[in-house]
Amino acid sequence: MGSIDLLPEIPQEEVKEIEKKGKLNVFGVFSVLFVVIASLAILSFNLFSRLDYNRKSQQLVDSEGEVRALQYTELKQRTLMAKVRTYSSVREHDFSSDVVLSYLRDVVSDLSSVSSMYLDDAMTFSVRGRTDSYMNVARIWHNMAQQEDYFEHVNLDYVRMDKTDDGTVVIFAFSGVMIKEHVDNL
Repeated sequence: MGSIDLLPEIPQEEVKEIEKKGKLNVFGVFSVLFVVIASLAILSFNLFSRLDYNRKSQQLVDSEGEVRALQYTELKQRTLMAKVRTYSSVREHDFSSDVVLSYLRDVVSDLSSVSSMYLDDAMTFSVRGRTDSYMNVARIWHNMAQQEDYFEHVNLDYVRMDKTDDGTVVIFAFSGVMIKEHVDNL
């Protein structure tokens, strides 16, 4: 006895159509899989690019901070160097006027009495005073001229004799220039 097939046989056209749909379904699955893999690749590339960008941005920020710190250090160093140069410049022109005036007084006061003295930054000086005779004025002038280490030049501006109740007095005025380098050693 043979079996009875209750299901009718599928026609060849339907079989071809089912195979065609199966192939399309496999192609669709592969297409979706390709799109998913491509999307994952693009997302991974974007993630790595973003991480690299953030790392490089942080390096740039760190480098800018270092540059600012170095600029600040350089600015402080330039300011310090300017202060040192200014101090050195001022120090070159600095001298103790009290010591120089005291020295001038000592040179002149052995033979006379000093009435006024003047000294400026350029080491130009003037001394006015009075003494008993023209000979003392000549000695003072000679003493100053002999001290070539301290006096660049000495001029006798004027000398005159005045009569007072105590007798005669010779009034004089000297001017000149002192040598700054040597005056610092006083």
